[in-house]
Amino acid sequence: MLPLISRGIGRVARPTSPRPEYSCHPTAPSARFYGMDLKHPGWMYLKAGLFLLIGLASFLIVWLRAPNLSTALLLALMCWAFARAYYFAFYVITHYIDDTYHYSGLTDFLRYIVARRKSRD
Repeated sequence: MLPLISRGIGRVARPTSPRPEYSCHPTAPSARFYGMDLKHPGWMYLKAGLFLLIGLASFLIVWLRAPNLSTALLLALMCWAFARAYYFAFYVITHYIDDTYHYSGLTDFLRYIVARRKSRD
């Protein structure tokens, strides 16, 4: 069993072993299928490569349906904007706005935003 650092929104269990292959998210229904944090560099590179492949294939499919410069530019702008929003959600919030929260996914980020709005009211 992994010790919990905090029971706050977005907190995850910290492993006690030096470098495990994964650590289980405390709210996961089944640690075998959900809520694992990859730690092995090889799997991380594979995951990044698959994301890149999905992104490039999606770009090509949309662009081939309407092969013009404006479609390509809009797709590139969309990719850039979503990347910046993701960076904001996971880096800017935790390093510059509220360093007490660490997120494990977009769902945790949305819970944080909702809880923060409720606490202001």
